[in-house]
Order: sequence, then structure tokens, then C-alpha cells
Amino acid sequence: MPLNECSIKAKDDDTWLQINDCSVSMSVIRRIQRTIVRGNEGDDILDEGSESVLYTIKGEMPVSEYRQILIMFRKGGIFFKDPFEERTVSAIISKIEFDGNSKNYLIEIIEDIDIEW
Repeated sequence: MPLNECSIKAKDDDTWLQINDCSVSMSVIRRIQRTIVRGNEGDDILDEGSESVLYTIKGEMPVSEYRQILIMFRKGGIFFKDPFEERTVSAIISKIEFDGNSKNYLIEIIEDIDIEW
């Protein structure tokens, strides 16, 4: 999958919406607990695992396409094809912005990690 293509779909839908000419970036950090003891050398770092991936998608699109994404946003959960790891992730659209004059948009998608307890 090219890095300038994005595919998303609502969880209750079978049809993927492909967004062309998009700029995709991703960010993921690790949760750590750090204890520093004064008077001793070093510190203790406890690795608590990684946070969910945050994808940011930017570009320009027609209003008709934006409306389809807005419907997905209001429904809740989506599936997103990660162009970096080439996998499909369960996710939510956490933020969506659209400028009607320039047709520029910004979409933030957060990976929904399923934890089995």
C-alpha cells in the first residue's frame, strides 16, 4: 500500500473508502515509570508497554468525501489500513477538521488495542 493512500471503513460497513493523495504520519510512545533515588547512582525505569498508535492524515478532499468520513466519525469505531506496517487496525477517529474554502482536512485516528483480560 503506498504511503499516500489511506483506507478506512465503518465497522458495520463492508465498503472501504480510499483517500488518495493524503499525507500520513504516525506517532507511538512507550509508557514508562521512572524512579530516581537521590544519593544513589542511576535510576529505575519500569517499561509499562506502548501506547496506542496515533495516525494523523492531512490533505485536500471534496466535501462529498468529507461527509462520508464525518458519518463514520459519528458512528464510532472504524477499521484503518496502516500503510507503514501494512495491517488493518481497529480504531476510532478522535478528531476531524475540514476547511470549506481550501478543502484541506486533518483527521486523527487512534488505534483501539483489544486487550484480553
